[in-house]
Amino acid sequence: MNILYDPIEEASSVASIALHRTPYAPDGQNASIIRQKAHELRWLAHEAELEILAIQERVNALRKQIAIHDALVHPCRRLPTEILSEVFLLAVPENWHEKLVGRRTLNFAQVCHLWRNVALTTPRLWTTLRFTDHINPPAKYVTALKDDMAKTAQAPLELNLDVNWYSESASALFSSASTAKTRCDEFWALLWGQSHRWQRVTLDGLPTSAYERLVNHAFPALTSLSITMYGESDSTIRLPIHIFGNAPKVHSLHITCDSPFHPFTFPPSWSLTELRMYCSEAGTLASAIEAIRSCGESLRVCHLLSDESCANVQRPTNFPRLKELDLFGNATALCYFFTAPNLQTLAMDTYYNLDDDLNAFVALQSMLARSRDCPSLRKLSLESLDPGPQGRDLIACLRRLQSLEELSLHNRDMTDDLEPSLITLDLLRAMVRHTGVPSSLTFLPNLARLSINFDSSYNNDADPKDPEVRSALFAIRRSRRRVISVDGKRLPLLQHFDNNGGDDLKGCCWPPRDDDSA
Repeated sequence: MNILYDPIEEASSVASIALHRTPYAPDGQNASIIRQKAHELRWLAHEAELEILAIQERVNALRKQIAIHDALVHPCRRLPTEILSEVFLLAVPENWHEKLVGRRTLNFAQVCHLWRNVALTTPRLWTTLRFTDHINPPAKYVTALKDDMAKTAQAPLELNLDVNWYSESASALFSSASTAKTRCDEFWALLWGQSHRWQRVTLDGLPTSAYERLVNHAFPALTSLSITMYGESDSTIRLPIHIFGNAPKVHSLHITCDSPFHPFTFPPSWSLTELRMYCSEAGTLASAIEAIRSCGESLRVCHLLSDESCANVQRPTNFPRLKELDLFGNATALCYFFTAPNLQTLAMDTYYNLDDDLNAFVALQSMLARSRDCPSLRKLSLESLDPGPQGRDLIACLRRLQSLEELSLHNRDMTDDLEPSLITLDLLRAMVRHTGVPSSLTFLPNLARLSINFDSSYNNDADPKDPEVRSALFAIRRSRRRVISVDGKRLPLLQHFDNNGGDDLKGCCWPPRDDDSA
């Protein structure tokens, strides 16, 4: 400090702020003295800056050593790497398993050398292998695939390959050109060569030729398979189900197809508990009926969609373990096919494109009659169905569903005045509880969640602007939020009630909306 102090004291006697405030303008020898002193001060300032840098470097070195010493005695140092691996598995971002190969990084892998090593040697962090042709096209990410495969050790793999095989990158993937073929062969060899480790697989848009590479492969770990096939117009395709005949553990299958397909059978070693089949555009489920029938004893979850007719289904089939059934479009006709006495969840949506001679609600009544009214049914969603004049049939149907806890009703959109609505005033009135009317207390006695959607168009059966309709909706909420007992047993209260009746129904929903006035 003394070294800096004396020159400053001396310099202030030569030039000062006070002198600056006078008209004094030095020249000649005085100016030379001031310039010389300024030069000396600049040199001293430079020397001081060098000393500061040296001191700052020492401070940084000391702080680094402090951090190293503190880190060595930190409690997390005592965590075995096995536990640290489990912590990392729980700490990944929510969308980590949606990240693409070659385009994912972990922030905690950049904390320290130990953490990075643990992260890179935790196989389950890297076992999801996702490719999409427009972001990380497989043929261009072979090196990234090698790197990630090396991190997975021998852990089971989840493979997601999304390829629009009409695209340029997809064409290269299946090209026979020399350079492209070399890259693609290497890519297929890496993935297909690990088929014994595949556990969950999604193959979207692959052509039939890609599946031919899997002939004679075994899939001993495969439990879930999802296939999306795109066919050419007016062509009937063959679904590659037979390719996975050596996959004895498959219990979940998801098929999406936009073309007609040949009838097929499931491998005899399969015992499917979950089946989803979506046949859009020209696709139809008619060719899959016998395959679906074959897993009647094991199936627990079934979601089906068909744009084309599948009404000519012969003989109903019993599905004793089926718990969840969703039918969309013309697949609602398959209510004539299913007998499901232990069903717990049912959703039906016609998508406004039913066969002219199909009444989806009549089909529903048929299934309920064969299934002893599904005594375990807890959740029912009906959209765009025709319930019959004034909804009397729907009221009678719902009255038999004593165990129902959740009900969602959605009108057919763009109806005309001649088409009966799913939601009617009679139905709304039937949902109101009256202590003096015993039959009203036994109508949906366990209902806890109710959703009513009139949609943008509706006929005169239930206009939400009608005062009687509004009154019925308010009465549903009031009566089902009131404590009522029957034979000494309290009826469940309505926990959730929503509708899209507009501003006139503010305060009708439960729980109240943020913009409700009541």
